[in-house]
Amino acid sequence: MKISSKLAQNIVQSIKEIINQEINFIDTDGIIIASTDQDRIGQKHDGALKVLKTKQRVVVNKDDEFQGTRRGINLPLYFEDEIIAVVGITGNPEDVSKYVHILTKMTEILIKEAYLQEMSYSSKENQRIIMENLLYNSQTAEFGNGA
Repeated sequence: MKISSKLAQNIVQSIKEIINQEINFIDTDGIIIASTDQDRIGQKHDGALKVLKTKQRVVVNKDDEFQGTRRGINLPLYFEDEIIAVVGITGNPEDVSKYVHILTKMTEILIKEAYLQEMSYSSKENQRIIMENLLYNSQTAEFGNGA
């Protein structure tokens, strides 16, 4: 599942309102696609690449310990047993560690909610297309034979 930058930005803003920390959302290519710090969007994040490779949280103890990183904690985000992104919380690792569980659970819930909304929309759209095809084919059969 690929997360849009719009959804990712909504997620980081929602989480910041609750925990009041800077949040980054990094795609599977290691690029920050959403952040509460707009200057970081589009930057490469080597800490996230390590998370993707090891499938483990990465603690960054000093700024630029990895290219493009700041102090904090980076965590893998899973959807259906697959890492789909990395979320990072900026700050002193000892201070922000208390938010790690909230951060991952909230993010995963928001992603699942967006997925379910998309599936519901797709299902309704498919139903609409089927109904249009049935009506069109019925009309074609009804009127097409008499001409």
